[in-house]
Amino acid sequence: CALPISQAAASLRYTAAQVYGRLGLHAEAVQIALATDDAEFIGRTVDSCEPVLTWIRHGTSRLRPLVRRVPDSVLISHPRAGYGRVIYWVKEGRLKEAQGLFDRLETLPAGVSEDLDRALCHCMLAVYKGTPIGNADVAHLERLSLTQPELAPMLGCLTNTLHSYLQQHAGQFAAAAESARRAI
Repeated sequence: CALPISQAAASLRYTAAQVYGRLGLHAEAVQIALATDDAEFIGRTVDSCEPVLTWIRHGTSRLRPLVRRVPDSVLISHPRAGYGRVIYWVKEGRLKEAQGLFDRLETLPAGVSEDLDRALCHCMLAVYKGTPIGNADVAHLERLSLTQPELAPMLGCLTNTLHSYLQQHAGQFAAAAESARRAI
């Protein structure tokens, strides 16, 4: 007994999104998942692409297709997708929306979201908005970066840049210059 065409098409979409995801073709996986209109499936697909880590590894051009069209309801039910959208909005200059979404994600119970994603978003918002960030925030990000050794060069650059940012604001210009050199 053959499936009706609509059920067969839906089944094909789910399978294709999963296969594309396993192949590392994340933009394609998300695009197909979006066509299912299944919020839970969309969220799982985007989360599995690790949007914030994709941004760290490959930049905004690879992040954009993962998060720009994801329904708002999915961003809260799947925090990795939400934090990915925060970074996307920060990089697009949509700071008010980014801060609003970040604040909504902050209300989730502890352990629901990825701590590294949260810490990176917190630091990016602080730098782009010009709001204070503390040494404790940077030290926390450094500790979290130890859990991702393959990202050590990129995260080391980021944390040294943040140290330089903090040192400049504190008037420690020689130390800021040294941190900037380490970042480079």
